[in-house]
Amino acid sequence: MKIKQGFVVRKVGNDVFAVSTRADFNGMVKLNETAAMLWEYFQTEHTAEEGALFLCQSYEVSPEKAKADVEKFLKSLRESDILQ
Repeated sequence: MKIKQGFVVRKVGNDVFAVSTRADFNGMVKLNETAAMLWEYFQTEHTAEEGALFLCQSYEVSPEKAKADVEKFLKSLRESDILQ
């Protein structure tokens, strides 16, 4: 899975936002540091398992915690129809 095209990521102060340029999605998504990393990672096709491994390599986090965080992130994107 990967994030649909049509979003630009902008940093405003300490906050990071993915802003839609799509006609079928009006709005933006606020991203914390981890979500911003995952947003960039899922610009190309990856599985949730690969995303969890990426988090484990980037942070000192257990595989279980990484998997839960990735699933939560992807669920949010699915609910907003941002994944293809």
